[in-house]
Amino acid sequence: MLRLVLEKDDWGSLEAPIQTLYKLNETDSKYYLDVDNPYKTQVAEFRDNNIKLTKQMATLQVEAEKFKDIDPTKAKEALDKLQLIQDKKLIEEGKIEELVTARTDRMKQDYANQISALTTSKEDILKTTQSIKDRLAKVTIDNAIQLAVSTDSVPVKGALADIISRGRGVFSLNEKGEVVALDDKGGVRYGKDGNLPLSIQEWATSLPTEAPFLFEASAGAGSRGGEIGGGGAGSKFITPDQIADNLEGVANGTIKVQLPG
Repeated sequence: MLRLVLEKDDWGSLEAPIQTLYKLNETDSKYYLDVDNPYKTQVAEFRDNNIKLTKQMATLQVEAEKFKDIDPTKAKEALDKLQLIQDKKLIEEGKIEELVTARTDRMKQDYANQISALTTSKEDILKTTQSIKDRLAKVTIDNAIQLAVSTDSVPVKGALADIISRGRGVFSLNEKGEVVALDDKGGVRYGKDGNLPLSIQEWATSLPTEAPFLFEASAGAGSRGGEIGGGGAGSKFITPDQIADNLEGVANGTIKVQLPG
């Protein structure tokens, strides 16, 4: 997992592609993840949620102050005694049928309250569990995408969020906590060999070819293999048989075709 802050020595031990994800802060001489990293948004969300929860807690504390001197046990005992008095009065007045109806209604209400509490508790647990699963999946998949893409490619500034978004549309976390590629119908998506599931590394390796505008000029099979003579240092050239894999680059002028002879 990528750390948000690194000391200089820790940063220096990283591979060059991953080092590019960090920026040096001249004030404390530490390296911080680039501001384009999507986790900045997550941190802001957590901060906003904490502020909201703090306000809610303050409101509840004010409400709790109103009942601080009330003993819940004694309050319930008082209500029970009051109910017994009311029931005794009905008996003395000969209103037995009314008493039975009242007790039946109270019993039904008690059962309804218990069922409602159990249902609410179950729903809360399911919601909390799903929320945790969603966050875990998001963090796991995002980290895997970043590491896979950074292995042999350097995204252009601002492109990381787009790359991660593309990856989220392909990969999911299964019940075993594994990152897997799924098709539109939820089935397993296979790699080029048609036998093994598409790995995140295979997907990341093909991305510079499919979307070269997301990466620096040196990234991608089409550009790395195409810096041939006649174009000057840093120019990207491909041979005619590579056009099909670089249509977008050829169209927008970032990749040129070197004709034979």
